[in-house]
This record gives sequence, C-alpha cells and structure tokens, in this order.
Amino acid sequence: MHGVYIALNDLKITLKDRKVTMILLIMPMLLITVLGTALSSAFTPDAMTDLYRISIAIVEGEPANLLELEEFIPIDQIEKLQTTLSDLDINRITIEEVLQSEDIKNLISYEILDQNAALTKLKAKEISGIVYLPDQFANRYIMGKKSEIKIMTNTDSQMDKMILLAIFKGFSAQLSLPRIAANVVQEENIKEGLGSFSFSATGEDIKSLAIDKNISLQFYQRTEVGKRLITSKEYYTAAVAVMFMLFSAGYGLMNMLHDRDHFTLMRQLIASVSKFQMLLGKFLYTLFLCVIQLTILFAYGYVVMGIRLPSDLLAFVILIFAASFSMAGLSVLLCGIVKNQRGAVIFQSLIINILSLLGGSFIPIEVMPKIFRPLIDFTPNGRASRAFLHLIEDGQLSEISSSILMLLGFGTLCLLIGIHIFRPTER
Repeated sequence: MHGVYIALNDLKITLKDRKVTMILLIMPMLLITVLGTALSSAFTPDAMTDLYRISIAIVEGEPANLLELEEFIPIDQIEKLQTTLSDLDINRITIEEVLQSEDIKNLISYEILDQNAALTKLKAKEISGIVYLPDQFANRYIMGKKSEIKIMTNTDSQMDKMILLAIFKGFSAQLSLPRIAANVVQEENIKEGLGSFSFSATGEDIKSLAIDKNISLQFYQRTEVGKRLITSKEYYTAAVAVMFMLFSAGYGLMNMLHDRDHFTLMRQLIASVSKFQMLLGKFLYTLFLCVIQLTILFAYGYVVMGIRLPSDLLAFVILIFAASFSMAGLSVLLCGIVKNQRGAVIFQSLIINILSLLGGSFIPIEVMPKIFRPLIDFTPNGRASRAFLHLIEDGQLSEISSSILMLLGFGTLCLLIGIHIFRPTER
C-alpha cells in the first residue's frame, strides 16, 4: 500500500504543476498540430523523393492473343493489327519507358516474378510493392474493356507507397496507349460509316496521339488486405505522443532526485518503507502518468486533428499499457543509475533526443540513412510508435504481439535492474 500511496500523492502534485502540464501535454499538442499540418504534403501520393531506392516486383498478365479477336476482326485486318500490337507492347512500354527512364531507374529497381514469388517477397519485406499488369492488356483496351493496373504495397514504408503511386500516375499517358488504340479504331469506323472493323492506324500513329487524348487507364493503390494508409496527422500523433513519454520517464527520475535531495527517502526509511515500496511508488507514478498522457494526446488527435482511432480498441488499450509499462521500468532504472540533477539533465537533453531520432519521432524512419533504420526495433519508443501506426492502419492485436512483448520485457528488465542497483541514501 505504501507504493500506491506514494504514486498517487506524487501524481496529484505533478498534475497540479502547470509547468509540467505544459511540457507533457501542451507542448506535444502544439507539435502534433504543427508537424501534422505542415508536413501533410509529404504523406500524399504526389510526394516524391530521391533519397533511397525502392525494390518492386512486376507480375505480368497473359499476353495479347489475336485469336480471341478473330470473331470481331476481318482476316485482312489481323496482320495490320498484329503490327500495331507489336508497337504497343504494354509490358515493354512499362519497363523501358517507365522503369528504365533516366528519372526513375536510379530510384526503383525491379524484377519480373510470378504472383506467388512476388507475394512471398512482399511478405518477407524484401520488396516494397508489386505492380500487377492486366491479362490480355492490349486486347481488352482495343475492345474498349476496362483494365486496371494494380499496385500492392506493404505497410511498413509510407514513403515507398507514396512514391510508387506517384510514379505510375505520372506515366499513365504511356500506359494508356491500348485504350487510345481502341478510340482510333472507333473513330475510323465512324468516319467511314462502316459497321465492320477497319483499322489503318499504326502503333507510331497512336503514340503521336497520346498527348492529345484523355487518359482512361485507371490506377488505384491498395495496401495489404485490411490495411489503410497513414496520414501525416496520424503519424505525428503517434510519434510525438510516444516521444513525450520519455519526458514522463524523466519526470519520474526528477521526482526521485527531489525526494532524495530533500531527505524524503530518509524519512520513509525511518518509517519502515522498504526500498521496493519506494521504487514501486515511482514505477506506478510513471505508469499512471504515461497512461494519462497517451490517452489525452490520442484523444486530442481524434477530436481536434481528425485522426482515425484503431478499429481494435482492446489492442489499443493493451498497447497503451505496454508502452507506459516500458517507460515506468526505464524510470526505475534511471533512479538506480542517476545520482544527481546533472545526470537527469543529460538524459532529458541528450538521451531523449537520440532515442526520438532513432525511433522516428522527428522524421519518418524511411528517409534516414539505411544503417539507422533497423535500430527502430531496439528503441522502446520506436517500437511503440510503429505498433500504434499498425493499429491505426487497421492492424490487429496478433500483428503487434511481438512489440507488446518487447515493451513489457524491456520494462520488466529495467525494473529488475533498477531495484537491484538502487541505493536510497546514495548521492
């Protein structure tokens, strides 16, 4: 009971402190608003970057087959149409005029795979996306049938998703040539008043018309099944909220140093309060503070910024607890390591900034040098931030279970080490 009383008493004092409220609540709200609004363009499909390479797989559909068109096209037109289809090889245009262009080839690397191999690589995160080219692409467009190029991406890299969609939208003119061919055929028939098929345009003729024609090829993006894209407001709500949990852990340390400097710990020892009860009080204090902080910041994001809350609310609550638990354990470890205010200042001014940078709180981890990207999984704030984003993408509890276990394990390890090395009277 001593630990619970210490935690509630310290929490009451903290929440009445306007300075602490400004730092732990008002400041992150301002950052969420500014970053989420100012950097929104970086989270739209039109955003482009040349900071790194993207690997994709091309899954080709069945090739065009003129035999399927013989019932609609006179025999004397088949040979001419065959020449045109050769000029309008959509797969070749996609690869040579899009992916091998000067502006794109240094950004995107690709390989042509079958669907199973591509999905396996996507699941293993060896590639960022899959581009599906339709079956019978040219045939369908010549006959005026709808065709869709599908782009499937994984959910880990927001930047890769945006770049892929922007590139394929930008080259939609070249990729729409088969539909333009169908328009030319129709126009030829209308001009001559023919009810039968008459085709005189060549592939080069059709290419020359591409600039003046409306683009009818439709592009749409989909993420992995059941996922949705993250906006800048959602990204920075999670990233900033998790970053400021580190400051809550710092306040747990500051609270302990205050009690040590003002001999509160000495008086507690005289009153038969054990070292374990003291640390339990600081642990629960930081745990409660982080839970309140995260709840308020996500509520602010939902009400004011219009972010989407996770569909799996139970997983969301469990993750809030796990993230808070990790910070509470870190606070206890700091209480055992840091002996004076100078050490606390170093943690708040240096260590927090390093962890925030590596955890993706300042900028998305995808735009950082590749050498730093794997480190996000070794920082509690980075792991928590990524897990929150997975839930906002409509992820489920099973998908973030490893992150929850990591956060709980990190908090437990820090708690045990902190209890072992803590000395109440050591200064």
